[in-house]
Amino acid sequence: MPYCPNCGVWVDETDRYCWNCGIRLEDYGIGVRRSWQPSRIPSVAPPPRERPTSITVASILFYIFGILSIVGSLIAIGVGAVGAAFGGMPIFGPAISFAGAIILILGLVSLIISVLCIVAGYWLWRGLRKGGVLGIIICILDIIMSIPFSAIPVFGAIGVISILIDIVLVILIAIGWSGLSD
Repeated sequence: MPYCPNCGVWVDETDRYCWNCGIRLEDYGIGVRRSWQPSRIPSVAPPPRERPTSITVASILFYIFGILSIVGSLIAIGVGAVGAAFGGMPIFGPAISFAGAIILILGLVSLIISVLCIVAGYWLWRGLRKGGVLGIIICILDIIMSIPFSAIPVFGAIGVISILIDIVLVILIAIGWSGLSD
């Protein structure tokens, strides 16, 4: 079975166009049965590298983690905005306003990290080493941010689970590191 000379994917000998990039294969002598051989055979790209399974799993986890984190971040931003708006209440007003502002800021930071999780997942899905680097940085930042939450009784389980997921992600990236390309 021949390869597409443009993008390197497998194509059928009877295909007229590459199913991946759309290039006309007849121009390269693929897809048409000829009784004569061209004088010069065009160079064909080697088959693409296969993405390691650990990188595929890490990519999917980053997507899931990023989407769930975006939902949590938006909730935190909403709660923080409401809390910050209650600054005029007597007795507890300033404390609620301050706590709301802190929650709002943490929600915004978490939203940025959530979007970066999705970017890391996308880059890992494409088999790019920069996805692994970004993923490891995100995991380290998330561990640092989760340690204080794991000490709070209400959020303790969430913090511990988040730390465990980060450790699993770093291990998955380390296992598949050699299969990533620049």
